[in-house]
This record gives sequence, C-alpha cells and structure tokens, in this order.
Amino acid sequence: MIRRFSESIVAFLDRRGALKHSSKEVYVYGFDIAIYTYLT
Repeated sequence: MIRRFSESIVAFLDRRGALKHSSKEVYVYGFDIAIYTYLT
C-alpha cells in the first residue's frame, strides 16, 4: 500500500518535471521510507 502511494507521488512529480534523476526507483524507495517513518 505504501509502495503504491510512493509510486503515485513519483509519477505526479515526473509529470510536473520536478525529478532531476532518471531513475524513478530511487525516488520511490526514498518516499517509501519517508512515509513509513512518518507513519510509525
């Protein structure tokens, strides 16, 4: 569930052109950890 939410955030940011790095998996991983940390 958190993974899908992270992927949605990254897809949104990618559509807006806010991502500078081409590897979206790095962003998904970062958001995944950030959301998990925030929720716990």
